[in-house]
Amino acid sequence: MKASKYKLILNSAKDLFWRYGLNKVSIQEICKASSISKMTFYRNFKNKNELALKIFKELTNNQFNLYKNIMASKVSFSKKISDLINLKYQTSNNISKELFQDIYSEKNNDLKSFLLASQKQTQKEIYKDFKLAQKKGEIRKDIKIEFLIYLLQDVNKKLVDPKLVKHYNNEQELIMELTKHYFYGILPEK
Repeated sequence: MKASKYKLILNSAKDLFWRYGLNKVSIQEICKASSISKMTFYRNFKNKNELALKIFKELTNNQFNLYKNIMASKVSFSKKISDLINLKYQTSNNISKELFQDIYSEKNNDLKSFLLASQKQTQKEIYKDFKLAQKKGEIRKDIKIEFLIYLLQDVNKKLVDPKLVKHYNNEQELIMELTKHYFYGILPEK
C-alpha cells in the first residue's frame, strides 16, 4: 500500500507542477490531489523540494535512457534526430510557462545542483554521439562539436527569454521550434 501512495503522490505532484510550476503548488494541494493526509505526505517526503527533486531525477533518468536507446538504434542519424524531436515533443507536452521559469530560476539548491549535473552528463553523451556521427559524415565535418554543445546550452536560456517567449502560443511550440532549428541546422547538405 505504501508504494502505491508514494507513486500517487509523485504522479499528482508532477501533474500539478507541470500545470502551475513548482512555487505555486503547496503541499496541501498535493495532498488534496492525491487524496492523502499531510501525515502520509510527510511519511514519504521531508518537504516539497525533496518531492520535486525525486520527480526530476526519475524524469531525467528516463529521458537519458530513452536518448541512449535512440542513439544506439541501428537507423540513420536523420532518423535518430527525428526520434529525438518526437521525444522532446512528448516530454514537453503540457509543461507550463511557470514550471520553466521556476526550474531556471530555482532557489532549491539540491534541485539546481542535480539539474546542472544532469545537464553536464547529457552534454558529454551528446558530444560523444555527435563526434561519432561527424566521423561517419552525418554531421558536417567543418563544424566544431563544442560549438553545437554551446548552442545547446543557449537553447535552455531561450526558453525563459520573455522577448522570445511572447511570440509563441505555448511553451511546447517554442521548445519544438528551438529543437528543430538546432537539429536541422547541423545536418549535412544533400
